[in-house]
Amino acid sequence: MHGNRENFIKKTNFFLESITVPDLDYLKIVDFCKDFEEKIHEFNEDTRKPYYILSNFFDNTMKKIALNLKDFENTIVQLFNSTKDHAVTEYKTLNSKINELNDVLDQSDKLEEELALLETDLDDSIKKQEKANLQVEKLKESREYRKIKKFERELQEIEDTSLKIKSKIIIQLKAFEKAFRKIYHKQNIKSVYLDYLEYPLKTIVKDKNLVVIDEIKKLKVEISKTNIPIKNKEKILSRKIDKEKLVSLRSEYILLNDKKSQINTEMDKPLIIMDYKEQQYKLEHLVDKIKRLKEDISDKKNILKHLNYQDKKIKLESRLSEFSGYVVSIV
Repeated sequence: MHGNRENFIKKTNFFLESITVPDLDYLKIVDFCKDFEEKIHEFNEDTRKPYYILSNFFDNTMKKIALNLKDFENTIVQLFNSTKDHAVTEYKTLNSKINELNDVLDQSDKLEEELALLETDLDDSIKKQEKANLQVEKLKESREYRKIKKFERELQEIEDTSLKIKSKIIIQLKAFEKAFRKIYHKQNIKSVYLDYLEYPLKTIVKDKNLVVIDEIKKLKVEISKTNIPIKNKEKILSRKIDKEKLVSLRSEYILLNDKKSQINTEMDKPLIIMDYKEQQYKLEHLVDKIKRLKEDISDKKNILKHLNYQDKKIKLESRLSEFSGYVVSIV
């Protein structure tokens, strides 16, 4: 019995010493009440046996101890229940809202700083764009620029004419393609004809003797001998390549190519073209940058609008004033 008495007193003292009621702080009180619930449960479990034994000898004393502990427990329960009152709940909500508003303020301040930097960069880029445009306009007034633009028009005409020549070459040769691939599909042959189909202009310049015509003649011989079914076989065999036309197209394209080389050589001489291209590059870069900056500014303004700090601040001031009974102003 003596051992049980000492054990019970020791555990009771330890339990009571571990209980420290916190200051009047909502969150601390809630944590304290939850912690107390665990401690009282642990204490009851640890003292169940010695309490039962001691009750047989000191019934009244043990009952008084039990009642005092029960009263203590009920007091803590009442304290915990008080944290669920409307006023306390509102305090908790307002405390959370204040923290949220502080976060919104931090985000808003950061966005405002970023916006200021972006808008400064945008203003600077717009000024550079205006300066580059003035420089381009000045260059356009020069004699060299007009000469360059004339060359550019001539180059475009050469390009358009070259595409027409390319089309005419393909028209001359395209009709034999399917038959050619059927006859030679298992043969790994090097063919000028296939080069024509892939690179018509480049190939016709290289093919000085128009070897492609000989290849087509050879193809026709193979078509006439083969047992492979060839669609429109007679039509293909009767089709002729206009050699004079190919010679004419070749000569025309070679002249165009020579003229193109001469123009490019002339265009490389004036220094103004370097200045013009440099300004054009600057303008392209600035146009892209200005577009990107405007998009970034718009995005950040939308985020600021969504955060809506001022509206949230006014609403919180109203709730704080109503809760406290004083006019509250958040600065």
